[in-house]
Amino acid sequence: MSAYIKNYHIYPMAKYPTLLLIDDDEDDRDIFAIALKTAEPDAKLITSANGPDALEKLAEGAQPDFIFIDLNMPYMQGGKCLEEIKKIDRLKDIPAIIYTTSSSKQDAEDTLKAGASYFLVKPTSLSALSDILSDIMTGKAIEYFIEVTA
Repeated sequence: MSAYIKNYHIYPMAKYPTLLLIDDDEDDRDIFAIALKTAEPDAKLITSANGPDALEKLAEGAQPDFIFIDLNMPYMQGGKCLEEIKKIDRLKDIPAIIYTTSSSKQDAEDTLKAGASYFLVKPTSLSALSDILSDIMTGKAIEYFIEVTA
């Protein structure tokens, strides 16, 4: 793993955590679901294909323990979605993880300033994603910028 920004967070996992994944790529949502089931079989996953859909689900009462947001999506970019989520009082302290193919230092810095807890570059390995999800959910102290390099 490499790091541009060191910013350690520890979030204890709820007994059966609920994760919200906001990602327009259906394959990425499927891969995330498989990795999550490996990391924590009892976890619940809520998915949204874009920011407006996610904000609607949150307005209707969805209460995730962790929120994963892709940066590049139609209708609303991930950075804007993050900003809107952080405006919701009951969600402002929920860990929001940027989940993206971008490894841009500027993207990482911008999302950190907007309130992201982690910047996760999408791993190419299912097992690596599963391990990272487990680390995040169990509260293991990890660096803000997460990029798995082979």
